[in-house]
Amino acid sequence: MAIRYEIHPSIGIARVGDAPASFYLAPEAEGALPLECDRHGNPIVANGPARFVTRLRDKKGRIRRQGARFRVFACDDTGPSEAAREITGD
Repeated sequence: MAIRYEIHPSIGIARVGDAPASFYLAPEAEGALPLECDRHGNPIVANGPARFVTRLRDKKGRIRRQGARFRVFACDDTGPSEAAREITGD
């Protein structure tokens, strides 16, 4: 059994804005909305679900930066792709 490690999403494109301190996390699924996050990149949770972005500009009208969350998976070359497991810091 050979294990290979993959980074997903494999291609990441982030929007570069001119707001110096305000950013959000890019959607992680097709058709999903971006997520509001704190200054450390953690999604902001309000009463259960994560909060979605409602404004793409900061209070001064500058475009907010977009960050992308990347994940690492261990994949078994002999099994189906569903057998991949995410590598976490836990």
